[in-house]
Amino acid sequence: MSTAWGKTVDAFAQGKLRRDQLARVMKTPLVFTFVGAVLDGGNMRDIVIRYNTLKNSLRPKGSRGAVEHTEGHGLTLDQVKQIPAAMADPIMLFQTDDEKVVAVLELKDNDGSTIITPLLFEREEHGIEIVNELITAYGRDKGIAGSPVQEWFSENAFNNLLYINTEKASFWAFNENAYSLNVSTFERLGKIVPNETDLDNLRNVYPRLFQSGNGGEGPVRGFVDLLSDGQGGVRITFTPDADVTTGLHELGHVFLWLTDLQARRFQGGAENFQPLLSDAASMELYSESIIAVM
Repeated sequence: MSTAWGKTVDAFAQGKLRRDQLARVMKTPLVFTFVGAVLDGGNMRDIVIRYNTLKNSLRPKGSRGAVEHTEGHGLTLDQVKQIPAAMADPIMLFQTDDEKVVAVLELKDNDGSTIITPLLFEREEHGIEIVNELITAYGRDKGIAGSPVQEWFSENAFNNLLYINTEKASFWAFNENAYSLNVSTFERLGKIVPNETDLDNLRNVYPRLFQSGNGGEGPVRGFVDLLSDGQGGVRITFTPDADVTTGLHELGHVFLWLTDLQARRFQGGAENFQPLLSDAASMELYSESIIAVM
């Protein structure tokens, strides 16, 4: 199924995207609250991208536009379509001297270079709407150990880091031969700045589960609030964008949550209930992919 962002990228490729249009990429992921993104009334603001920014990202690497005179970055349509999911769970985030927040992603371009996405927060459009803008997306040129590109990643990791997923970062550094960045280094950095555990905790603070067109990129159709009433209460809300799948989708979230709750209540009890714990975990893993596309 094509996502809302995927449809936007396809529209661009087919020449159907207006040049003056600000295209919506996604809702700003929760991880960006660690680096200054604003939770506006409990919701995250949109991330948008300009026509020329998308054009430059997709133009062949090294080529220059006749009007913009900026070099293309050579990303493929498929790579660009994967950016929202990768931004929601990045390897690391850091801030540059000119106030950009850069996300280092688990994506590679065709040359094997790590794709990064710099953003600017709180951009005002038409004097009314406040948005966060994706100002470019490109593969940071892959280099050998000790090369300028590795020094660039190392310098920012040591001096400008704001968030890190220590497990992903360790795996990334190993594959990049970034010898100045190793597991012990990332573990140390993860104690100084927020890490993946802090992100999990933050998600628990905001337990609302959204159903959008796909992966948080389309309109919100409905959501579940897990009530802190001690009785396992829930509230399902339908938005004007709800469709025939919304109720079943949200009930799926409730079913998984209640199964997990029941398993945990019986955890210290009779032996017969112990299988519930593993069953609940297995069910959640199996169902994630199903619920995500409904």
